[in-house]
Formats: sequence, structure tokens, C-alpha cells
Amino acid sequence: MNKAAAKTTTAKTTAVQTAELARQALQASGADQASALNPEDADAPAELGLLEIQLENWSLAEEALKTALSRNPRHPAALNNSGVLAFLQKNYSKAENFFRQALEVNPENPEAWFNLADTLDLLKQPEAAAEARRQYETRKPARGNTPSALPRAEELIAEVYRQIIRHRENGRQPTKILMSPAKWEIINRYRLSLGSLSGPLPDYLAENTLFGLEIWYDDGEKIQVE
Repeated sequence: MNKAAAKTTTAKTTAVQTAELARQALQASGADQASALNPEDADAPAELGLLEIQLENWSLAEEALKTALSRNPRHPAALNNSGVLAFLQKNYSKAENFFRQALEVNPENPEAWFNLADTLDLLKQPEAAAEARRQYETRKPARGNTPSALPRAEELIAEVYRQIIRHRENGRQPTKILMSPAKWEIINRYRLSLGSLSGPLPDYLAENTLFGLEIWYDDGEKIQVE
């Protein structure tokens, strides 16, 4: 799995440009020191933090989210996004703390309940995870609007399967899957949780392969089966 592909996508380039514009806007707003204590000014760095997370710029994400929380320590999006960042960095106890703080501010936020449930699963707290998932179920939005900055492992696996089928329908046999390290981490943690909850691991999902195809790390935002 320790391979890398030098693949760059248009979507990645666009996202990087968007992030740069957001950083410039944030720096410009920081010049007004009088606005630093205005809770509304936490929105921009909180959103930038989420964008940096999606680009897997961990240090820039942390910097933006710290700025947001310095302006408003109870900003729900900044707290939730900080939890997402900690989760992706495998600091699950820290992630739990941020998600709980976000819920203390807004207990009706389904995204934070959703993220907390996944985190508690990995912390081997099944009863607490089940309760968080129950809280999410009572608050979740309409079907098709699953609310999480963290992509679901099932969704990632389904996308890989769809691409494999398309290749085979066109007479091609794929040999590898390109995805970011963060996405593979989500899938791998899902694999481990299946083993701890229901016994044997599924045969289509191994430590370094998915549907028998080797995982290669890629810097693109989208999963590619080749």
C-alpha cells in the first residue's frame, strides 16, 4: 500500500485555487483587529478549515480552525470540523472531545452525532456509540442528504465497486485503486470495526486490497479504479 501515484486532477486544482482565495480573504479580514471578537467572524476560518481538511492540508486546517475557535470558542462548525481533523489524524479521544463540545453548543446537530458515533465505535465504546447513532437517527435529514464531512466507508466501497463493474462491462480488467490516504484510513477502520463487531472480516476487504485490487495512494480528491 506504500505506493504513490503522481496523478493531478482538475477538481484538485480548482479546490486548491478556492482554498488560496479563502486564505487571502481570511488574512484580509484579520487586519481588522476590532472584528476579532465578533463571533460572526469565526465562520470564514471554520469553512476554510473544512476545505483544508478536504484537501488533506492538516497543518493549514488546524491553523484555520484555531483561528475560528480563538474568535468564538463555542462556534459549532469549528468544533465539529476540529473533531473531523482529529479523527482523520487518528486522535480519536481528541475527536470525541470536540464532537461533544459541538453538541453541547447545539445538541440538535445531526452531523456531530453522526461523527461522534463513528468515533465511539473506534474507541470501543459500543453502548455510547449506539446511543449517539440513535440520537443521529432522530435528527437526520431527508434521505440523500447524509450530513458528514467524513465520507462513509460504505459509500467509498460502493464507488469502487461501480467503477470495477464499468471497467468489466467495457472488457477491461482493472489492476489497482487510487485514493487518498485519508479515504483508505476510513475504509480500513471500517474493516477493523466489522471484525470486532461481527466476527470474520469480509473477504472482499483486506489490509491492503479492496475487491482483490491493490491500493495506491493518490493526491486527487476522487477515487479512481485503473
